[in-house]
Amino acid sequence: NGGNIKIGFHLQQAAEVALTLHDIQGKVVRNWMSDVSLPAGPHLGSYDIQGLPSGTYVYRMQTSNGTSRSASIQIIAE
Repeated sequence: NGGNIKIGFHLQQAAEVALTLHDIQGKVVRNWMSDVSLPAGPHLGSYDIQGLPSGTYVYRMQTSNGTSRSASIQIIAE
């Protein structure tokens, strides 16, 4: 698998953000952001998925103000 995935989110207020990708068993397979300070507003990033096998993954975003979000994504290796 080559390439990147785009993930967008909006912060109501400035916060430190952690963004990770987990396999279906919950193991962290990518640590895209670790306590990165971001301003309030919309954010769109491109994140590496190169080398991951096909499967279902979950990305998790947590902020220093207590906000959390997760979503399932399907990756198909080429």
